[in-house]
Amino acid sequence: MIRLATLLILLSVPAAAQPVCVCLKCLTGAYDSYWAPAGSMKPAILPGQCFITRTNFTPANLPTSVIITFSHPITGTPFFKRIAATGGQTVQMRSGHLFIDDIPVPTEESGHFTEPNTPQGSGGAGPRCSNAPVSDGAECLKDMRTETLGGVTYHILDIGPGRLDDTRIFTVPAGHLFVLGDNRDNSIDTRVSQATGGLGFIPIENVTGILDEVRP
Repeated sequence: MIRLATLLILLSVPAAAQPVCVCLKCLTGAYDSYWAPAGSMKPAILPGQCFITRTNFTPANLPTSVIITFSHPITGTPFFKRIAATGGQTVQMRSGHLFIDDIPVPTEESGHFTEPNTPQGSGGAGPRCSNAPVSDGAECLKDMRTETLGGVTYHILDIGPGRLDDTRIFTVPAGHLFVLGDNRDNSIDTRVSQATGGLGFIPIENVTGILDEVRP
């Protein structure tokens, strides 16, 4: 995830190729604007979309299901994911389904998410598709499900069987968060430890904002 003010530092592609996100309310200091360089939060936030976060929140009262921005606990790199669980809760993935405190999170099949098989985001890679192989520019499909967590309903994507579909039971430490990407098979999140290049548990003090608006 790229904060717009640091685009020229963090990206090697020409500045003219970057999308523009005009955020007048960010001038108040209570909001930040970002550009999504990749698709870990599809379909809520697509590569190349700008989104606005609210920075005046109470860290101790962060609810599950909200999308947050935060800094990586080791590198400080900014990320954005959805909160799945908070301190004291347990989390496990079983056959691609999310369990919180050993209770399955309600999901319903919701058809397919469709997009063209074209380069996306800062890396220029094409999307991963459940109907692979897909020729350039052709229709790329992902199975889509509706998940309801903390009274909030949102869509998640499934490409097919993957290594993160089944995990051990995680117990979230006090003062930390367990975060997931909505594009479950294409997200490096708390399911992956920091020692192996993932995020691990996110300290609450690392949270920098709560999603307020996604620009078209």
